[in-house]
Amino acid sequence: FVVEPEAGSDTLEFVSWSTGRAIRDSNISHAERQFEEWFTSQLRNNPGWVRRVQSISVDITHSPCQLCTPDLNGVARLARSGNPEVELNLVYDEIHTGNNPTRQSDIDLLERNGWNVSGPAIEPENSSSEVTPSPPRIRRRRNNN
Repeated sequence: FVVEPEAGSDTLEFVSWSTGRAIRDSNISHAERQFEEWFTSQLRNNPGWVRRVQSISVDITHSPCQLCTPDLNGVARLARSGNPEVELNLVYDEIHTGNNPTRQSDIDLLERNGWNVSGPAIEPENSSSEVTPSPPRIRRRRNNN
């Protein structure tokens, strides 16, 4: 929902949150997805609106999951279409490790799309605390003939 700005304010505050239990391979209930849908609807209703956007600050409890990264990058593209100098800031408190966990490559993609990302460091995909199983051995029969 939108927090009603004070008269003369140049700041608009939009508040969203996860709306239910996690659905595997879906981000329909995620706050980032709700924000992206709201932002897109503003452009549909008033295409010139995006030119007034000077900055976007997203403050979330958990880093964006793999499915939310494209949504946030879509917001970045739309915002930049109206104002190429728009400032994009994303702050998260914890690393999302549930369904579709955040990968370092997701954070890298956000940064390549102009987001200034702040939050705990994400362990690189290749350095896991789990033991990587050895590849299976192929055994060949000896032909005694």
